[in-house]
Amino acid sequence: MSYIDLINQFWRMNRIDPFTPTEVCLYFYLLSQWNNYNREEKFEIGTRSLLNELRMTDRTFFSVRDSLRDKGLINFTKGERRSSSPVYQILENVDIGRPMRTAEPEAETEMPEEIEVDEIPSPTPTPSPVPEDQKPVQRPPKRKKIEKPLDELFKAPEPEKRKKKEFVPPTLQEVEDFFSGLGVVDALDKAQQFYFHYDSLGWHTSSGAAIWRWDSLANKWLLNDKQKEYENNRSSSKKSGEGDGYKESLYERFAESERKFWEKNGDH
Repeated sequence: MSYIDLINQFWRMNRIDPFTPTEVCLYFYLLSQWNNYNREEKFEIGTRSLLNELRMTDRTFFSVRDSLRDKGLINFTKGERRSSSPVYQILENVDIGRPMRTAEPEAETEMPEEIEVDEIPSPTPTPSPVPEDQKPVQRPPKRKKIEKPLDELFKAPEPEKRKKKEFVPPTLQEVEDFFSGLGVVDALDKAQQFYFHYDSLGWHTSSGAAIWRWDSLANKWLLNDKQKEYENNRSSSKKSGEGDGYKESLYERFAESERKFWEKNGDH
């Protein structure tokens, strides 16, 4: 039987009765050594070198070696300590399920030219099934280790952070349109004063905070400006269209502007 035939034989037997990982390792190691010894019938291997190469303990090796022999895959003769190494022999199988035989070819049976009916040999009896107590013990497969800790496996996903809205400063034209819409006196001049003042500050307050509501700040700018005019002209007569009535109108427009902004944008 060729090297490939022995490998195919092994895996056919594995489908019927699975081998353990250590049995697979030892058998294919011996099969490789048999091939290296030019496939001689018998070959020697030192036990100590075998254990070092396969990383097996003495107890595991002797148990697996006996198991392969019991299953009919190998045969061996124990060596003598410090004088000779064990001698191994790879066995082959004619048909899976039948007893093993050695690699030696069987002698051909000569059949007579004329066979009487009474002389026809009886068929080979079917081998009896192997008792349950003699079958090799199958070990349960090892459980795979969990590579990640349990707290990482069941960790809840972190909520996505809300992206902060980027501030875009207003243009001079937007500020002038806003001041003109309020109907203030000298709207363009006051709009330019407001725009160039905060543009020079990089649209930040004196405390360094970014100005997100420039329209609200513009309303306060006009209220403060009107408050100064009111205090300067308090002792003099009030001009038509100005005074307390105009100041109250600005407060009402400021409140209306704030209300519309929060209805449109919500909480920033």
